[in-house]
Amino acid sequence: MPIPEKQLATWANVGAVKAATDTYNSVKAAIDGAKPLKEYRYEVYLQGSYRNSTNIFGDMDVDVVVEATNFFYKDVAELTDAQKAEFERRFPGDSEYSFIGFRDAVEKALGDYYGSSLITLGNKCIQVTGKSGRLDADVVPCVHYRDYRKSSLPRLPEPKEGITFFTRDTGRQVVNYPIQHYDNGVVKNKNTPERFKPAVRIFKNLRNHCIANDLVTAGAAPSYFVSCLIYNAPDSAFRKDLDDTALAILQWIHSLTDEGWEKLVCQNELFYLCRDLPDLWKPADAKKFCNAAIAAWNNWGE
Repeated sequence: MPIPEKQLATWANVGAVKAATDTYNSVKAAIDGAKPLKEYRYEVYLQGSYRNSTNIFGDMDVDVVVEATNFFYKDVAELTDAQKAEFERRFPGDSEYSFIGFRDAVEKALGDYYGSSLITLGNKCIQVTGKSGRLDADVVPCVHYRDYRKSSLPRLPEPKEGITFFTRDTGRQVVNYPIQHYDNGVVKNKNTPERFKPAVRIFKNLRNHCIANDLVTAGAAPSYFVSCLIYNAPDSAFRKDLDDTALAILQWIHSLTDEGWEKLVCQNELFYLCRDLPDLWKPADAKKFCNAAIAAWNNWGE
C-alpha cells in the first residue's frame, strides 16, 4: 500500500527553526568579535537546509558560511586572450591574502570564543559542538569565487559568482554556488504554488525511513543530493495533494532513462548532479536511493 497522506503531512512539516537561528547568531557573534578577522571583509550566512527551509525534525547540524570578500579566486581558462588581458587590467597583481590565512583566522576566532574542546577541524569545515540549546554547527571558511565562462562577447563577461575553499587533507579545491542554489529553490517553490520545499522535506524523511529499515545505507543519499533530485522533477509533478505529489515524483524517477539521469543538474544549475566525481552524487548511490524510495512506497505497512 502507498504511504498514507497523514504520514506525508507529518513529513512535509518544517523542522525546528529557533535553535538553528540561535546557533547562527552565536557563530556570527564569535566571528564578528574576533581580532584575527579585523583585517578581512567577510559575510556570515546560513547555508543548507535551514537556509533553504527544507530542514526536517531531527536535523541537528547547522551549516554556516564565513566568506572572505576582500579578495577572490577565479577561473579564467575559457576566456580569450583579449578578455584575459582585460581581466588583468581590471585586477592587476596577486592578493596579499590567502584562503589558508583566512581559514586559520576563523579557526582561532571559534577556538577563542567556544574553547578548543568544542572545536573539531574537519576536512571541509570546522565543527562546533552544540551546547546549552545551541545546535552543532558546521562552519565553512571560504573565499569569494568568480567563474568566467566562455562568451562570444568581445569584452570581459560577467562571472558566475560562488565560493571556494581547499580541503584540509589534500588541498583539493572545492567550488560551490549557495546563492544560486537558494535563488533557484525560491523560484521553483513559487512556480509550484509552494509545493517544492514540502516535497523535499517529504523525500528527506523518506530517505531517513529507508535508512532506518536497511533499504539504503546512510551515506548513499545526502540531503543536498536528495534536494537537488526533487528540484529536477517537472513542475507538473507538484500536485495539490501530498500523496499525488509523492507518487508523481516517484513515477518521474522511475521513468528516467540513462540519458535522463545524465541530464540531472544540481539546484544551482551549474553542475550535473550524478557523476563519478568528487562532490557529486555517484550514479549507483542515486539509483539505490530511488529504488529504495519506490520500494518503501509500494510496501508501506508490510
